[in-house]
Amino acid sequence: MLALSKDRVFLLFCEWLEKKGLSYCVVGDSRGYPDNISGDVDIVLEERKIYLSTTYVVEFTNEYRLKLVQVLQHEQNAWYFVLGWEGESGLYDFLALDLCGDYYRNGKCLFSSEKLLRGRKYRKLRHSVEGGFYVPAHETELTYYLLKKVGKGSLNEQQLDHLYEEFNMGGSEVNRLLGQYWPQEQVKHIAEYIQRKDLQGLRKIFPSLVNYSFKCGTHSIILIFREWRRRVRRIVNPTGLLVIFLGPDGVGKSSVIDEMISMTKPAFRGSKKIHLRPRLFQKNMQGGSVDNVADPHGQQCRGNAASIAKVFYFLCDYILGYMYQVAPLLVRSKLVIFDRYYYDLLIDPARYRYGAPMWLARLAKYFIPKPDIVVVLDAPTDIVQLRKREVTWEETNRQRIAYKSFASAERNCVVIDASQPLLSVAGDSSKLVFELLAKRVNKRFG
Repeated sequence: MLALSKDRVFLLFCEWLEKKGLSYCVVGDSRGYPDNISGDVDIVLEERKIYLSTTYVVEFTNEYRLKLVQVLQHEQNAWYFVLGWEGESGLYDFLALDLCGDYYRNGKCLFSSEKLLRGRKYRKLRHSVEGGFYVPAHETELTYYLLKKVGKGSLNEQQLDHLYEEFNMGGSEVNRLLGQYWPQEQVKHIAEYIQRKDLQGLRKIFPSLVNYSFKCGTHSIILIFREWRRRVRRIVNPTGLLVIFLGPDGVGKSSVIDEMISMTKPAFRGSKKIHLRPRLFQKNMQGGSVDNVADPHGQQCRGNAASIAKVFYFLCDYILGYMYQVAPLLVRSKLVIFDRYYYDLLIDPARYRYGAPMWLARLAKYFIPKPDIVVVLDAPTDIVQLRKREVTWEETNRQRIAYKSFASAERNCVVIDASQPLLSVAGDSSKLVFELLAKRVNKRFG
C-alpha cells in the first residue's frame, strides 16, 4: 500500500464518494486544498444520504486500512469523524471530516443541501492532470458561509478574505441569493463591508443579521425531537476520554502529558489537565501545589482521625468533582488528563501524610471514578534520581516497584518506558489513546 498523507487521504475520500454515486461538495475556505489542510474538512452530502455517513466512512477506513478514532454527532444531521494512520515516523497523522446535510439553526432549516449541491463545480488540481473535488457555486458558498459565521457570531481576517473572493466571483447572483435572507438595505451593507474588507463593520451588523436570517426557516416538532435525542445520546455515550498518569517524581509526567495533548489534539474538542484531584471546592480546577510539596516526606503523618477525614474528603472531591466537572467535559468530547490520581495515596501514603490503616484507603479506591486508561511511566532509578531528587534512591526504587505492581493488577493500566526520548514516550502514550478510541468506535459502529 502507498504511503498515506493528509492530502492523499482527502482525495481518496472524494473519489470514494463519487464511486458510491454520492453528490457532495467541500464547503468553507478550501483554497489551499489539498496541500494545506489545517483544520477539519467540511463536506455537504444530500440530506437523505447524510444519515448513512457513518456507514460510508467506516467502509472507507476499512478499504484503506485506516483507523476511525473519533465519531461524534455535533448537530442532528452533522457528524464529525477523525481518521488516523501511522506515518513513516511512527507517529499518527489525521484527517478530520465534518459531514453534514441541510444547515439547521435553532431547530430551523436555513440552507438546504439541495441548494448547496445545485450548480456545484469541479475544482481540478493545478499540479495534476487527474484529481480534484467539488465545491459549491461562488454565490452559494458566500451565502452559506456567511450564514454560518453569523450564527456563530465570529469572523476573522482570513474568513473575511474568503468571503471577499467568493463575492467578487459570484457575479449578479450574489445579491439575489443574499436577498432571500436579508432585506435589500442589509444586503447593501453586507456587500459594502465585504468589498471594503471592513471586518469591524461586518461584525457590527451581525446581531441584526441574526434577527432577520433566523426568521427564514420554520420550526418542526420532529426536528426538535431529533435534537433532544442527539443530546441524550451524547450524554449516554460520551466521546471524551479520561486518562491518568502515574509514576515517581522525576519520571517526566508533566512533559509527556503536554506533548501527548499536542499529538492527540485532532481527536478531541479540547483538553483539560488536572493535578491529583478535581478540587471541586477550590476555584482553580488545575489544582494548586497543596499536595505537591518540595519535600513530600518531610512532614509527620496525621493521626487516625485526621487521615480518615482526609480519605472521605478525597472521596467527596473525586465523586462530586467527576459528576460536576469531569463528566461534562467528557460529554463535550474533551481529553481529561490527571497528573497523579487517588491511586498515588496507595503507593506513597507518606506524601499525603496518611497515618490510618491502609485497608481503609484501599477500600475507598473502589468508590473512586474509574479512568479509561492509566499510564504508569517507569525509568531506571538512577535516571529518575538524576532528573529530580526529592526522595532517597531507596524510596524512588520502592515506588517504582509499587507502581509496576499496581499496574499488573489493573486491567486498564499500561507501563511505558520513560527512559526513551520525550517524543517516543508521548508517541507511545498517544497510541494507547488512539487504540482505545478506535476500539470504542468499532464497538459502537462496527
